[in-house]
Amino acid sequence: MPIFSDKFGRRLAIMISIFGSFFGFLGQAITCPIAETTSSQCAGIPGGFYFLVFIRFFGGLFGGTATVASAFVVDLYPQKERGRQFARIGLCAISAFTLGPSIGGGLAQFGLRVPLFVASGFSFVAMVAAYFYVHNADDLGLKDRKKNDDAAKAKDVEIVVSTENENKTDQESQVTDSNNSVNFVAWKEIRVWIISGQTFCTTMAFNGVSSLMALLLLEPRLGVVSEVDTVEMQGRKVGLWVSAFVPTLALTQMIVLMFLFPKVEKKIGLLSSGCIGCV
Repeated sequence: MPIFSDKFGRRLAIMISIFGSFFGFLGQAITCPIAETTSSQCAGIPGGFYFLVFIRFFGGLFGGTATVASAFVVDLYPQKERGRQFARIGLCAISAFTLGPSIGGGLAQFGLRVPLFVASGFSFVAMVAAYFYVHNADDLGLKDRKKNDDAAKAKDVEIVVSTENENKTDQESQVTDSNNSVNFVAWKEIRVWIISGQTFCTTMAFNGVSSLMALLLLEPRLGVVSEVDTVEMQGRKVGLWVSAFVPTLALTQMIVLMFLFPKVEKKIGLLSSGCIGCV
C-alpha cells in the first residue's frame, strides 16, 4: 500500500484499501464455511472452510489504511505538528480496538454473521466518506511540504555556520548531520531493520495471544461452554467473554501509552524503556 500510494496517490490507496475491507467482511458474512449447504446447516455461498480463509486473506491484503494515513500526516503537516497527528491516529486505533470487540460480542448474540454485516456497513460508510473528504496533498497545494521542511533545515544550518565562526569544528559536524538527515534512506539503515524486526516479533506475540483467546475459551473445562451447546451457542458465549477480555488488553495499552510510558521514558530514556517493553 505505501508503494501503491506513492505511485497512484494517497486518496486512491485509501479508497481501495477500505473497499477491500468492505468486500472481505461482506464475503465472510455470505459464505457458508462447510462444503454443502442445506437448510439444517447454513445458508450462503458454498465453498468450504478454505474459501472462507481465502476471503479473509483477500480482506487482509487491503489492510494498509493505517500506513497510508501515516503517509498523509507527513504530506499535510509540518514537522512540528506531525507528532500530535500521529498520536491522534494511534488513539483512534486503540479506541477502535477497545470498542470493537464489545460491539462485535454484543451483536453476535443476534447471530454470528451479524457483526460481519455491520462491519461491512461501517467499511462502506468509511469508503463514501473518503471519497468526499480525503484529498491528495497535490490537490491542496502541499505537494512540496517535505521538500520545504528539508530546505528549511538546510537553511537553518547555513545560518548557524555563518554566525558561529569561532566553533568551526562544531559547525562542520552540524552541516554533516544535516546532510545525513536530508539524505536519510530508511531501508539502508541497520537500525531501522532492527526496530522493524523487534516490532514484528512483539506484534506477532500480542496478536497470537489475542487470536488464541477465543480458542482457549472453547475448552469445556473452563466452564464457558458445555459439550451439549450447539456451535452457534458456543460462538455466542465465547463472543461475550472475548468482548470483555480484548477491551481489557486495549485499556492496558492506553494506560501504558498515555501515562506510564511517558514518565518512565523521561526518567530512564527511550532505549531503556523499549527494552523493558520487549521483556
